[in-house]
Amino acid sequence: MVRLPPWPSASVPADRDQAFGRDMEMGVRQQRPFHRRNAGCARSGNSFGLFRRSSDHARSGARGLSHLGTGGPRKRLAYHCEARGKALFLLDQKNVSAAYLSKHSALRGRILFTNADPGDADAAFVERNEASASEIADLVRQGYLVRTRTDWNTVQARSGDTSRRDEAMASGAQIISTDYPPNEPARWTGYRVVFPGEKTVRCNPVLINTACESSGLRP
Repeated sequence: MVRLPPWPSASVPADRDQAFGRDMEMGVRQQRPFHRRNAGCARSGNSFGLFRRSSDHARSGARGLSHLGTGGPRKRLAYHCEARGKALFLLDQKNVSAAYLSKHSALRGRILFTNADPGDADAAFVERNEASASEIADLVRQGYLVRTRTDWNTVQARSGDTSRRDEAMASGAQIISTDYPPNEPARWTGYRVVFPGEKTVRCNPVLINTACESSGLRP
C-alpha cells in the first residue's frame, strides 16, 4: 500500500502547492519497488525507475501529454509490454490536481498521472465512470488510459441489472471498478463482476492485438 499525505480540501492555498506536491512525491518514492516478469516481456530497467520517469517517459519530447498521437508514446504508456509487471500511479481526485501540477506543466518531473480531461496538457489518464461504451472506446483508441465503473450506490447490486456491467466490459476501458468483485457478490441478488471464465484480466476487446492471448495473462 502506498501511503500518501492526507488529502487537502478542494481549495489548496497557492503557497502550499509545492509542499503538497513534494509530500505526494515522497509518499510514492519511499515505497519498496517490486519486480516481476510476465511471459513474453523482458523487464525494462527496474520498476521504480519507471515510477520516477512515467509522465516524462510517456511525453518523449512532445509539448504535453495531450500532443501525443494515437500511435505514439501515450499508447505505449497504456498498452506496451514495457509497462507489464510494473505499477502506474494515478491521482484520482481532481480537486487536488491543480496543486500537484503547480510549476510542473504537463506533469514534467512528476510521478503520478492526474485525472485529466482529453486534450489537456496533462491528459493521459481520464475517468469516465458512467460513459457509454462507444465514448470510452473512442478515448481508448486515441491512446488514453480510461477508468470506468460497472456499478454505484448499490443500484445494480440490488436490482441485479448487469447491463452497465456488460457495457463497461465491452468499452475497452483498461480499469473497470466495481464494489462487487468475484469473491464479494451482492447479498441482495448475487450480482458480481468478473470476466468470462472467472478471469480478472483479459486482452482488450477494442485494441485487438493478435499477439495477446487471454489464457496467458495473469493478474
